Amino acid sequence: MKKRTAICLLGLLLFATPVIGCGKEKDTQEDVGADVQAFMEDAEYGEVSAVNEDTITVKTGTLNNNEDTSSMLELTGEETELEISDDT
Repeated sequence: MKKRTAICLLGLLLFATPVIGCGKEKDTQEDVGADVQAFMEDAEYGEVSAVNEDTITVKTGTLNNNEDTSSMLELTGEETELEISDDT
């Protein structure tokens, strides 16, 4: 009798486990869009102007929102040098 009860409980447990996972709420399209928008706001934009043995020079800029221009970036005139190491 104990075996039968244990087998029934184990069967119920195995049956209920996949059903519990199906009730998880999924991200909506609006949530994904908000995540992408937040990523784009935090991103830094630029144009690579020079590559040397141990550095990369990038002209920094901002994303251009005007549709009538040929460039996506509006350069600020500032430059940033990124060092290349063995780990890069």
